[in-house]
Amino acid sequence: MKLFCLSQQRRFGVLLEKFKQKQVLACRHEALKEKVSVTILSENTSDNQTDNQPENQKSKLRDNQIAIQDIQLEWLFDYHIFPENILLPATQWQVEGRKIKAGDIILQQINFPPFSRAPLKIICAVKVSQLIDEPHKRGFAYETLQGHVEKGISVFTVEQLTTGSLIFKIQTYSTPATWFARLLAPVFSLPYQAYCTRAALQNGLKSFQKACNKA
Repeated sequence: MKLFCLSQQRRFGVLLEKFKQKQVLACRHEALKEKVSVTILSENTSDNQTDNQPENQKSKLRDNQIAIQDIQLEWLFDYHIFPENILLPATQWQVEGRKIKAGDIILQQINFPPFSRAPLKIICAVKVSQLIDEPHKRGFAYETLQGHVEKGISVFTVEQLTTGSLIFKIQTYSTPATWFARLLAPVFSLPYQAYCTRAALQNGLKSFQKACNKA
């Protein structure tokens, strides 16, 4: 983690190269705290009527919905998840002019407090560990690199339920990476993370609606 008083956006390319040399923070999965947060992107109005239907009927309903592979998810795979007042990213795949893949680095400039002109800019990075491309679930996961304030895993997915409704899910497994972060967790880290997660879910919903309007 590096602290700056001014935005480092002009140096993102240099900083991204430096983080490529960093290792993933080692952690025991059982020691990480899990948190799942969800927002509904598109709700099937017939959900309530199908709750008690057998699985084969739910499957027919799902098959009548738009396939998740046909949904525009550039906002997700370009990591336009958090509002810029919270986090300004630089991704390895966009710098190299290609699509996301496992092993890519994401540089994160975190504003503290969460305002674009915040007095502190925290620079850290994460590494994409998995791409998720299942029939009814798409997204990716990343792990924090050395120097991050947290150690753990974050998973971002858009999922289609058996009823046909679409959800955006953020699933994290994390713990503070330093003694200082552990000390501040009750009064700073946990409330700040909760705020950022809510903002990310709201931003994901707005991005999804915007993509649908363009389609």
